[in-house]
Amino acid sequence: MTGHISAPVRRILKGHSDRAFIHAVDDAGLEYKIEVPLAAVQDVGPGQRHVLVLSWSLQQVPAEVGAVNAQPSPPSPIRAAAPLERRRSGVHGVHGPALQLDAQQLRARLSRAHHA
Repeated sequence: MTGHISAPVRRILKGHSDRAFIHAVDDAGLEYKIEVPLAAVQDVGPGQRHVLVLSWSLQQVPAEVGAVNAQPSPPSPIRAAAPLERRRSGVHGVHGPALQLDAQQLRARLSRAHHA
């Protein structure tokens, strides 16, 4: 399943963190809310009109991969002191490097399943 969305932005919230919140609503009244790196919208000022454009796909995860990702990894104190460059890259995982490794495994298994 895939889709494309184009929705007028109602608000962009910028606070004291390294993230911004974008809220958009399409003509059918469906709401889209995403977090983005603050640097990506830092130059957007009040009163400017913008449209949020998203392309998405929903893909089934093979059962064996879902079982691997179902086990939460313990929180890491190192993650809180992540370098600013990594935080600005748009990678905002909860579990840090362990989740990234699982994501790599997921991509490899999805690729193998897709080509099988």
